[in-house]
Amino acid sequence: IYFISGESLRAVSRAPALEGVQKRGYEVLFLVDPIDEYAAAKVQTYKGKPLVSVTQEGLHIDAADNETAAGEARELEAARERLAGLCDALQGALGDRVEKVVVSSRLASSPCTLVTSDHGWSANMERILKAQAMRDPATAMLFAGRRTLEVNPEHPIVEDLRRRVEGDVEDSTVKEVAHLLYETAAIDSGFTLDDPAAFSQRIHRMITLGLSIGDVQDAALVDGVDNDDHIRASAPGRSSLGVGAGALLGSGAAHEGGCDSTQHHDGSASTDSGGSDDAAS
Repeated sequence: IYFISGESLRAVSRAPALEGVQKRGYEVLFLVDPIDEYAAAKVQTYKGKPLVSVTQEGLHIDAADNETAAGEARELEAARERLAGLCDALQGALGDRVEKVVVSSRLASSPCTLVTSDHGWSANMERILKAQAMRDPATAMLFAGRRTLEVNPEHPIVEDLRRRVEGDVEDSTVKEVAHLLYETAAIDSGFTLDDPAAFSQRIHRMITLGLSIGDVQDAALVDGVDNDDHIRASAPGRSSLGVGAGALLGSGAAHEGGCDSTQHHDGSASTDSGGSDDAAS
């Protein structure tokens, strides 16, 4: 019996962790009352069937038949081998924010999700206990679930990151996107961000790059720190986009090195380097 707990029906019904279970045609219980979280921890089985949270690691979703299960197992193992380098790179970028990064079998359309360990608190239980007036921070740290980032091997974002890591394991774009993926997955999974300001800064960076506003060049936010040494004014009327803006936002019009490209009516293109060595660099 699959279930998911959360703050509201709207929140749990759109959780990424549901995708794989619902894709296989299973129904999922939505537990949205605070008492449900405590009851699910005590009621382990119902009529001989175990209660299984879809937001905890180690989720096994039964396939329609043995042949299908064997095929899915082979595909998952191949994906793990293909994405081993990316998982290591993402875990290195995130540090102690996650226990590990693994390939997921529970996702269908989302790039990633954040799940907890089998014996730790769920995201919803953390939320409930944080609201308690007499809560013990030491106990909260002890029982808080270890977080695991699961990535969707079929998602184009994950595939693009894999290619980037194969080209350069220290790619700053990968580090930037790693934190964005973690923070968006945390919100989708019902967790509270430890540093909302850092997340807001990253979103503002993406908006700036997407709109080609351009007053910032190569100002990647890595490890949640806005490095002022990388921020410098660009030339008037010029858009200088850094950290692989085109790849981050799906835009094919990212300017590199402060150069402007102009498309003429006859189909030819010309590039203005800015007329100085500084602009070309």
